[in-house]
Amino acid sequence: SSFACRDVGPGRPGAALCSGPSPRPAGAVMLRKLLGRDADPLTGPEETAVARLSVAHRRLLVDDGRVNTKSEAGFARCTEFLEGLDATARAMRLDGAPRSYRSDFTINYRALFPNEARNYRVDVLEASVEQYAVIWVNGEKFEFSAEAMRRAQELQRAWSELSMLLDRWGLAWEQRNLPARPARSEIRNALVTLDLMW
Repeated sequence: SSFACRDVGPGRPGAALCSGPSPRPAGAVMLRKLLGRDADPLTGPEETAVARLSVAHRRLLVDDGRVNTKSEAGFARCTEFLEGLDATARAMRLDGAPRSYRSDFTINYRALFPNEARNYRVDVLEASVEQYAVIWVNGEKFEFSAEAMRRAQELQRAWSELSMLLDRWGLAWEQRNLPARPARSEIRNALVTLDLMW
């Protein structure tokens, strides 16, 4: 008969030969879930991407509670953050929201959004913040529908939720309290929701 660690228990011969982590008791797994800790932790590349996104988020210029996109520096930092947002979603292997509706865009908008990629743009965020009912593009007037205005509000809610998670991440990092960081599932859900609203 062959020797296996599963055959060894405390006080049995050979117990000292079996080193290594013992399986987690079911109660510990359940407690971890109840406390909001992920059973599915971030991978190394995911954690790096989220950490970079958190840093880019902290670098955003904010005036009166709104992201500054009007100044050159504010626009540049917002662009950096949005690129990090896309990189984080890719690192986490999150599917992009369906964007087939873009095929119905005018030629000017199709130039800005040529495919179904995420294509996070500062001007889209800016429009959702400003809540303009009418915009002018290349001398052409465009009026937003009530549905578009509602979606702009939803985008702002999703932006706020992601911002709060990234603030928690940064605070946990500063305080060296890594268990207080948002769970992978929270980050994933916030990124997916923001992408759907974009």
